[in-house]
Amino acid sequence: METEKTKNAPDSIYMPATKLWIVDCLRISPHPAVESAYLFQDFVVHYVDVFGVVSARKLIGASGAVYTIDDGTGEILCLFDCARRDIEEDYQKIQGITSELENISGFTEKEHKLLKYMMKPAINTFENLVKFREIGDTVHVVGRLCQYRESRQVKAYQMRLLTDLNDEVDRIHELVLLYENGYSKSKG
Repeated sequence: METEKTKNAPDSIYMPATKLWIVDCLRISPHPAVESAYLFQDFVVHYVDVFGVVSARKLIGASGAVYTIDDGTGEILCLFDCARRDIEEDYQKIQGITSELENISGFTEKEHKLLKYMMKPAINTFENLVKFREIGDTVHVVGRLCQYRESRQVKAYQMRLLTDLNDEVDRIHELVLLYENGYSKSKG
């Protein structure tokens, strides 16, 4: 018997990314009734949210790359284009706003420093999106789970660099709780 989650998934406008260990991204079966979807217990999975260490990288053209991401349970290929037009356009806008703020007269030096400080997270976010990841970087990846030939892959729309060990520990703890209390109770 199908659960309510499974029956309503194709009609859903918002399909959140399912947080999984990479081994489960590799193991889950294609959904029997929903095209381009997978079935993890009774959850329909289109998008996944994984994290791990970049163990290999192959550049494709000027802006694309295929990364092998390893979280200790398995490795999965992640395709990422860091020069998508929308990212580049937004990045240029943020840089323009930053330049305009620096040239505004009437502010004190402290106010200019505060404005620069406030813009820094936005600049860092876009710089993070347009830079290639290196082997050994720990990354948080969100994207569409797909199958290409004999290989399970993630077409990533987000690949964020994790620099704080606390983020890694928090993520592992979150996954353990999800598997113990969320996913295990959904199977019924």
